[in-house]
Amino acid sequence: MADRLAHVWAKSPNPGSQQGEPLAGHTANVLARLTGWRARYPQLSSHTSCPDLLWDLAAWACLLHDVGKVARGFQLMVRNGPRFPHRHEVLSLVAVGWLDVAFTHRELLAAGVATHHYDAPEILYRYPYGEDARADLLRELSNEDEDSLQGWLEGHGAPDPTRWGFGRLPTLRRLSSSEALADGMHALASILERVERLDARHPHALAARILRGLVMLADHAGSAHERHLGAPSLESPACLFEHLARAGWSHFWPHQLECAGLDGHGLLTAPTGSGKTEAALLWSARQRERSSADRPIFYVLPYRASLNAMRLRISERYGVPEGAVVLQHAKATADLYSFLTSRKGYSGQEAVRAARHEHDLGRLMTAPVRVLTPYQMLKAFFGLPGHEAILTDAAGGLFILDELHAYDIRRLSLILAAVHHLAHDLGARFLAMSATFPHLLRAMLAEVLGQDPQLIHADAVTEGKFRRHKLHLLNDDLAASTTLDEIAGRYRRGEAVLVVATTVARAQQLFDALQHRVGSEGVWLLHSRFTAADRGEKEERLGSRVGTGRRSTDDLGTILVATQVVEVSLDVDFDVLFSDPAPLEALVQRFGRVNRGRRGPLRDVFVSSTPTKHSGRVYQMSDVQRAVEILRPWNGHPLEERDVQQMVDAAYEPIAAAWQSEVRSQVKRALDSIISANHPLTSHPELEAAFTKLFDGYEVVPSAMESEYRRRMEENPLTASLLRVPISNVQCQKLRRAGLLRDEVAHVPYDPIRGLNLSFRDNES
Repeated sequence: MADRLAHVWAKSPNPGSQQGEPLAGHTANVLARLTGWRARYPQLSSHTSCPDLLWDLAAWACLLHDVGKVARGFQLMVRNGPRFPHRHEVLSLVAVGWLDVAFTHRELLAAGVATHHYDAPEILYRYPYGEDARADLLRELSNEDEDSLQGWLEGHGAPDPTRWGFGRLPTLRRLSSSEALADGMHALASILERVERLDARHPHALAARILRGLVMLADHAGSAHERHLGAPSLESPACLFEHLARAGWSHFWPHQLECAGLDGHGLLTAPTGSGKTEAALLWSARQRERSSADRPIFYVLPYRASLNAMRLRISERYGVPEGAVVLQHAKATADLYSFLTSRKGYSGQEAVRAARHEHDLGRLMTAPVRVLTPYQMLKAFFGLPGHEAILTDAAGGLFILDELHAYDIRRLSLILAAVHHLAHDLGARFLAMSATFPHLLRAMLAEVLGQDPQLIHADAVTEGKFRRHKLHLLNDDLAASTTLDEIAGRYRRGEAVLVVATTVARAQQLFDALQHRVGSEGVWLLHSRFTAADRGEKEERLGSRVGTGRRSTDDLGTILVATQVVEVSLDVDFDVLFSDPAPLEALVQRFGRVNRGRRGPLRDVFVSSTPTKHSGRVYQMSDVQRAVEILRPWNGHPLEERDVQQMVDAAYEPIAAAWQSEVRSQVKRALDSIISANHPLTSHPELEAAFTKLFDGYEVVPSAMESEYRRRMEENPLTASLLRVPISNVQCQKLRRAGLLRDEVAHVPYDPIRGLNLSFRDNES
């Protein structure tokens, strides 16, 4: 039949074109994209109050979401006319009011249609009952338009949802447009009032959240003409095994094979370098195979610095196509730009295009594999704009949680509360993994998951093959002449030496002292207070010199003086370690940067038993002192993997009851005051600053780079972002009080060798 709304454009013409995108074409695109989310997690509807009808309601909402664009003023606007002063999605509620459905279903339809751009309170505020705004909006719909729209919905042009396996659109009631709009607005007000009274985890609140989320997701993907991408190598363990075999893999560890056969939640403990990433992806492939669904995979890492390397690794080693694995966090575009220019050799223009395209893919959530920090997901629970789309997309997701020990109790508790909600209420599955898994943390994960996840350990044979280190406790401080002389001697013998300091200021002091002994050639400094450009260049050059499997073949020594940023952000392989004392799990991660590739005999790891002056500003001193005492019996002996696990459990023993009680209390508080209060259909952008303060810290521009930064902001903001330096909230406030931070410019020394100098306070890594 002829399209009675063929003249209605949903989008303005693209540059160089005279024809806009027709309403029917855009609507069909959106319905097609909705099938992508259904294929990812068909059981999504089972978590809602309408398990038998959710997908049909979502399809009908997608069908109706833009019909208000029939408005004459809107059609003038997309043809280069004046701005349309109304909200087209409110006029779309006329069609919602026409549908002959139960009122509870009309509520959900109204939520999905009216809020795919703005929150429900904003819509209701702009168009209150009995005011002129509604009458003005209805005047945009002529009698002829009204007849055409009804005919369009009854089969004369509208896409048929049954074409994609959804239910047929219900019949229309014979109401005037005014009556239908009033009914649709009443339904919207009713559902908003209802969900604000409910726990956000209630099935009806979840239905409202998911309806809005699905319409937003499908509309954004349809508008961008982006399709859901596949990851064929991750469709089953057999597919991934086949890909790895073609890439030259001939041996798999028992714990990797166990993960390939595990159904449901799991906890994996295996030595650093023993293939935990492969094990996690085999687990993911198993879940996808067993559920016959394209569940998205979320690879969650503690620090931004390690995201790009993991993204590249998944793409290059495991057969995931370009674009199917993306970074998903607020600063992904700038981080990827830095990575592409410093690591991949892209020109500035090439890097801009690639970084912006991947940012768009991350925003659209169509990629099957995402690499992110937990904060990107946690933002959704703070009611920030778009939270319904983020949480809907996460439903049924497969979450790989790496190195949970890296978070303090406050952040860990928020993560565990999110795990509880995603697992219990939205069908997500989790694999947590680490080189060491404290018994207390295993117990808490089992508690929040509500069942005992399967425990997978590297077996004794595997652990025996990862016997790599011999422990030495030093009575002297790292800055003592005897220790510095030993480090210099190792360097002169051609060894790669890792020196890990507690704070940036201390690392800078050790760096200066070692340069004085051996000269500047071959001595490196790495910490968090470098610009992205300088840090990226350092990490690239270090990787080519001491990267795992990429060791330089010359006989020249290397010294890297670093803070704890080295623990997870670099795939490096040193010959010897000299470390300040630190909590045991941090020390274990540092040990893992030495002899990582198992290149030969046992390698020495030296730990000073003397706490540094400012250790208490970074760590709990009791944790540091406890770690030293636990290590003493192994002084002078090889370290076995099973011994390391015992050490980690012993470190928690004195605080076990208090730690467990505090985590339980904070998880419950987060569930009650954050997760349960995260009501759908509305957002709280004012909380973004509070969230950023809680998690992300700040970035400043060194004053020496201010003029260059301003120039780049004008010409290419992505390159400007490479000149920013991250600092903590505490440091930010200290700079402000000292009058040294003005308009994001920090008036303190900076150079690319030593980084930002914040010597007035020393609590940064």
